[in-house]
Amino acid sequence: SSTTEMECLTIAIADNALARPLSILEEAAAIVKLSDSSPDDRFPIQTAAALGLPTNPQLIRKYRRLCRLPEAVRQQVSADTIALTLALELENMDEASAAAVARLFEMIRPTLNQQRELLENLRDISANEEKSMADLIGEPGIHQILIDDGIDRKQKIAVLRDAIRIRRYPALSRAEKNFRRHHKALALPDGLALLAPKNFESPDYSLVLTFRTIGD
Repeated sequence: SSTTEMECLTIAIADNALARPLSILEEAAAIVKLSDSSPDDRFPIQTAAALGLPTNPQLIRKYRRLCRLPEAVRQQVSADTIALTLALELENMDEASAAAVARLFEMIRPTLNQQRELLENLRDISANEEKSMADLIGEPGIHQILIDDGIDRKQKIAVLRDAIRIRRYPALSRAEKNFRRHHKALALPDGLALLAPKNFESPDYSLVLTFRTIGD
């Protein structure tokens, strides 16, 4: 019967939880199984609470979505390589693209903010160039950065972010490069700084003089 199934499931979850803390994937799987085994189709809040499982409706919905993600993504969430909130942003991708993003993050382990930046820029490039995320990440330019043994993980993240940003914002990247070249040619003395407008969206530049004493 359904009741018997629920009792067996409760015992199994309790047994696993006593042996060691459940991983996020195990928690998610337990939540989904408890919900699916409920005899009245309602989430068994009291049973979940007694087992030490989350009972927050919003988190339960996220766990359900997590269980529907490709295996490659779920494993990186379990390994704490990809945050749950970010992983859920991959659910509308094709499976190959979601797996490619998961592998990329596994290889370089960027911070959450870096993950968000990379994902946003890659998504925009993918849309602009009408390429799948999997094809984009598999291109030589990106792939070579990921497998380059001559640089460490942090350097790979920096190089990859720059490469993707340049591709996403080519005009802005050219403006920044020209500004750096002209700024270097000016050879400004210490205490004098030339500041470009944010994203070069304004024609106004600033020349800032910094000093401490009248002599300076």
